[in-house]
Order: sequence, then structure tokens, then C-alpha cells
Amino acid sequence: MSSLYMPFSPFFVSQTEESTMDSAIKELDTEGLIQFLKRKDLGLKETNYEILRKEEISGSIFPNLTEAKFRSMGLPFGPAIILAEFTEKIKSQKLKAYSSYKTGKDLKDVLKECGIIGTSIGDIPQFTPETYKISENDESLKLCMTLIKTKLSILETLLADDNERERCEYVESILDSAIHFVKRITGKKVTRHPQTEVTGEDNTGRVDYSIKYHSELICITEGKFWNITERFVQNLLQLQNASQVNKRIIGNAFGEKDYIYGIVTTAEAWYFLKYANEGVFCTSKNPLKVDFNESALENSNEELNLRNNLKRIIEVIAGLLIDKLGDTEPPVKMDE
Repeated sequence: MSSLYMPFSPFFVSQTEESTMDSAIKELDTEGLIQFLKRKDLGLKETNYEILRKEEISGSIFPNLTEAKFRSMGLPFGPAIILAEFTEKIKSQKLKAYSSYKTGKDLKDVLKECGIIGTSIGDIPQFTPETYKISENDESLKLCMTLIKTKLSILETLLADDNERERCEYVESILDSAIHFVKRITGKKVTRHPQTEVTGEDNTGRVDYSIKYHSELICITEGKFWNITERFVQNLLQLQNASQVNKRIIGNAFGEKDYIYGIVTTAEAWYFLKYANEGVFCTSKNPLKVDFNESALENSNEELNLRNNLKRIIEVIAGLLIDKLGDTEPPVKMDE
């Protein structure tokens, strides 16, 4: 199981699954608050938002405002009531945990929020991930092979009913090898963190892994063998909330690269997601696959097949991270 994100930053607010919405918006500045309110479809006019802007109302102030205070700043009676009722609502409305999203209906609802009409992960628009080609003798690939072969010699063949902890052993080896490669190529301090808490405006919870660069969340990875759909819907929500917090904390630090990547994996199958302003995209119809069979320890053909599949996965993960970091040779598209 996994998620991609770096040193500690205010991006990750320490909150529990019992956090309320008012605590989640307290760090929003005026513009951030206005965008938050617009996403809630309260039926307010731009002139109403201009009053909030003029009065410099931020997220820390907003929950304490009453109808009388809204009226005193010049808001008409109707909008004042709407905002006053909303402030009361967010004080008691709990942030929903990612883990509570499990059903096909949940996926349908989340896809609808993303502007997608559909009921399965196959309905999500597809994209071709960036990839960064690595040489056959690259030291990070050698590192990955050493780690994986060591795992195979101890854990033996990965079976269909093996638990998530065993699968994590392989996922971590691949993620760490990809990060090792990216750090060598870019010279930038990219780090991986397990069980990172990500709290946005509507949801909260922990992701399996995060890969970060400074305060920016680069990618989130989730995985589960027996319910990929469940992990897809959770990963989409994690990406949505992480994107909100990225913008709140550091603004548009990556310029035109204002998007975030996700990974959903079973260890054997790897799906990639992209959450951007223009929409959500994934590789649900074309996952990368790798088998972890102890026969690769003795059979040279099996070992070569394992190496080639690991290399392909590392190239895509590295390509996504380098694409976000953006100051090395341009990544090339993955072969169809």
C-alpha cells in the first residue's frame, strides 16, 4: 500500500478524524476563504464576496461571525442569514474520514464532484504518465533488485492472500529506489513518510505513504489487493484535499505544474493518477504489473523479467516526481 509526499511543514495539520470543518479552515486567508465558500454553492453573489474581501475576513475570523455582524458590514439580509447559518453548521460538522468511503456509490459521488459521470474506475479519463528512462546498469535499479531479491529470499513468493504488511515490504522497496534515483538526478531533498495525516476542508485521515519536497505534497499512494475501487475513491479524495492545502500553505509554488500525482497499488499492479485544475486522470485501463516469485532467485529469465518490470515502474514514478520538480531534462512519454 502506498501514497507519495518531505520535511515537516504546516501542510500536515495535526488533527484527528473528529476534527470539525471550522478548525480545517482557520488557516485560510481572505481569498482562500472566499474560494472555499464558492465551492460550497451557497448561492451568494460576487458583490457579497467583495464585502468579505473589503472587510478582510479570514478563516480564523469567519466561524465567530453572527448574522448581526454580517449585517453590520453591509451584507443584505438574505446573504447574512445564509452565512450565519453556515458558520453554525461548520462548528459541528465533522470532517469525514477517507476510510469511510468504500462503496460504488461513494465512487460515483466523488467522480461527479470531479465532473465525471460514471460508476467505475474505468470511467475516469485516461492519461499517459511521464517516464524518465534509466540505464540497465543504474545503481538505483541495482538497489531495487537487491532489496526485492532479499525480500523474496525471506518472505518467499507473494501470494494472492498475503496480507498488506507483506505487500508493503515490496512497495517500500520500489518507492525508495525511485526516490533514490530522483535525488541523485536532481540533487533535491525528496523524502518518503509513512502514515502521513492529510487534512483538507472536508476530509481527514492518514495515507499509506507520502513523498514530499519542502512543504509541497508531490504524490500520495494507496494500495489494497482485494478492493482497488475502494482505494481509488479514497486516493481521489486525498489528492483533492492535499491540493487544497498545498494552495493554502504555499500558493502556486510549482507555477504551471499546479497538480498532484497519486498511486494506487497492490504491489503487483500499479495505477497512476493525476489531479489537476483541468480534471482528474488515471491509468485504470493500463496498470503496470510485476510478479514477486521466488523463482527469480534461481531462474535467469524470471530474474530478467522481474528486473524489466521493476525498471518500468521506477521510470514512471521517477518521471512523475521529476516532472513536478521540473529543472532536469524533460521526461519522455511512457511507451504505449
